[in-house]
Amino acid sequence: MERIFKIAVVLFVLVSLLALPGVGLAGGNMTGKEVKKEKTIKAAKLSKKQEKEEAYKLKEVVVTATRTEKDVLTVPADVTVLSHEKLVGTGGRNLVEALKFTAGLTYYAYGPMGISHGGMNSEIGIRGTRKETLVLVNGVPIATPTHGSYDLDQIPLNMVERVEIVRGAASTLYGSDAYGGVINIITRKPRDIKTSASAEGGNHDYYDGKVGFRYKNLGIAGSYKHLGDIHKLSQNYRRKYDYDFKGSDAYNAYLTYQLLDRLRLNYSYSYQKADFNRVYWNRAKALVPTEQEDDKHFVNLIYEENSLKLKGFFNYDNLKYRYVSKDITHITRSSTSGIDAQDSWQIGSGSQLLAGFTYKHDYGDTSVYGRHHRDNYAPFLQYSYKLFPELTIIVGARQQWVDRDKGEDQSEFCPQFQTIYEITPSFSWYVNIGKAFKMPTFTDLYYESPWMEGNPDLKPEKGWTYETGIKFRGSSFFFSLAPYYMKLNDKIRWEFNPATGKSSTANISEFTNKGVQYNFQYFINNNWKLSAGGYWGDPEGKRAGKEYQAGPKFQITPALQYQGEKLTVNLNATFITSREYGLKSFQTINANINYKLWQGTLSLVVDNILDRENVINGKMSPTRYYEYYDMPCTFRIGYRIAF
Repeated sequence: MERIFKIAVVLFVLVSLLALPGVGLAGGNMTGKEVKKEKTIKAAKLSKKQEKEEAYKLKEVVVTATRTEKDVLTVPADVTVLSHEKLVGTGGRNLVEALKFTAGLTYYAYGPMGISHGGMNSEIGIRGTRKETLVLVNGVPIATPTHGSYDLDQIPLNMVERVEIVRGAASTLYGSDAYGGVINIITRKPRDIKTSASAEGGNHDYYDGKVGFRYKNLGIAGSYKHLGDIHKLSQNYRRKYDYDFKGSDAYNAYLTYQLLDRLRLNYSYSYQKADFNRVYWNRAKALVPTEQEDDKHFVNLIYEENSLKLKGFFNYDNLKYRYVSKDITHITRSSTSGIDAQDSWQIGSGSQLLAGFTYKHDYGDTSVYGRHHRDNYAPFLQYSYKLFPELTIIVGARQQWVDRDKGEDQSEFCPQFQTIYEITPSFSWYVNIGKAFKMPTFTDLYYESPWMEGNPDLKPEKGWTYETGIKFRGSSFFFSLAPYYMKLNDKIRWEFNPATGKSSTANISEFTNKGVQYNFQYFINNNWKLSAGGYWGDPEGKRAGKEYQAGPKFQITPALQYQGEKLTVNLNATFITSREYGLKSFQTINANINYKLWQGTLSLVVDNILDRENVINGKMSPTRYYEYYDMPCTFRIGYRIAF
């Protein structure tokens, strides 16, 4: 590994030097006059392109925050928009790996590349929260009702057009789970997909192939990914065993078809197989091999005509986890389906009314606790009024009813109040106050085993978030700062019950968090860009009168990008300190280098350059003493060609 690391660093330094004027590919052995002439020619070719880029490189449009298209500067929330190019620039092998370099997001996983392990799935927390993040695809929810999992590791980047992240409560517009915030994954339309092919390979027996094809109103994208063995994926210090990763294969397919001018069909399929070995420290004990298979289907039909938007969706997940030596297989099937409709109307010159309705059917069938289902119905309203030209007030409300097959039916009312004050065309100040809630999963409610049991009488978790912030956009930089306070009651916890001798769920905890979120982008010149973002917070839980740290307190995600005519270099880093449950600091630096060669692009990606043993999940406490590790230093070399 040390040799690989040294080779990767040397390659990185050499290729980066090529970007400097007068060195290697940038200047070669040309004379001063020749260099000057070449620069003049390049400037003439790029001038028109750069004029267009300058006009919108800092101005970004977001839909998720208000369900209508608005400039990021005029949205009353802290938001981030990640384009397809930004996501690819991180060097992430899938969507969850790309997102871990985003300000305010914390990455948790139980396997390499975010691969799930026996129903334990990778998660993205926002501002120190963990399970209170709502994940959408094209504005509709994808989390399973059984475990609340969304498996972003099974979403390849070649099917994603952009990702919009809204921090803070958003249950008024989107319902359950949107307490910490919303991650909305917007998939590619037929016009966004190019006929292309790519191949990539690296150490740990990693290889990846992608293809894209477009014909008229049809776009298709596919991928295959393989990862080999990784020693010591995790350690359990109390039970004295490790998990070794024994390889995985993943297949993905995505189809998008423009049926009519305003009607589009999206379909995605993924299949993943992964193997694990439990290895006891006492070698006299036999190892325990396990196999996991997971296949998913997602269908999304979208109709848009002016302000009217209608969406139908169906999401199906089939997870099989097999103990090979015992020949025991646990199967979990789950699905969500429904419709989402909205329209908006201008009322006079300064007011707008948005109204909508969401219906969602949740279904789960497991070999552990059987079949269950529930139905969710929710009308919502949002009214914005321009009190005077610079100040807009927004009020909204949602009423959600939940009909359950077992246990008491439930309902939640979620109001929201927001203001946006445009002090100048480039400087704004906002206030965002909202209530949010999270429904318990089927596992929380109905799980049944000799040592664990759910609780069908659980109530939803619910709470409020309070946030204010400023945003400033100059000619070459963007800056935002947002202090926030969050409080969540009736938090669901698993606790040991001496009366039954089992661990069971109960609404026995509360969560509070106060802190500051910040984001900064600076375009140094036409080639160089510097950015940094993150948060400082104090996520705290309270149970039985005792306080405990519930999430990481500090995160920063610096990034440096060079973009030339042929060469692009991205350096991305994430630093997380003062973590919960005694976990060590997380520090990772990635480099992604791309060079246009012939008809395509040659790439070199180095992950975890410092080769740190980063803990991506765990709990170092007397009762639960375990750690899961991120991948060691890895490198990949690839080539992509588009027609």
